[in-house]
Amino acid sequence: MACPLKAYSPLILLGEKNKRRKRRKERKKREKEERTLTRERRDEISHERERKREEKRKLS
Repeated sequence: MACPLKAYSPLILLGEKNKRRKRRKERKKREKEERTLTRERRDEISHERERKREEKRKLS
């Protein structure tokens, strides 16, 4: 029978990786929230552009 530590090490490593990924995701989320004002304006502009494109497609 294999050593239990060796058998579980990939799972432990995966857990660490997931924790790191979660922390990174949370940090990115915070940074994103700090930039929301400019991001929201950009989003509104892009949505308007998309609507105009769709209207042009419908007309043609």
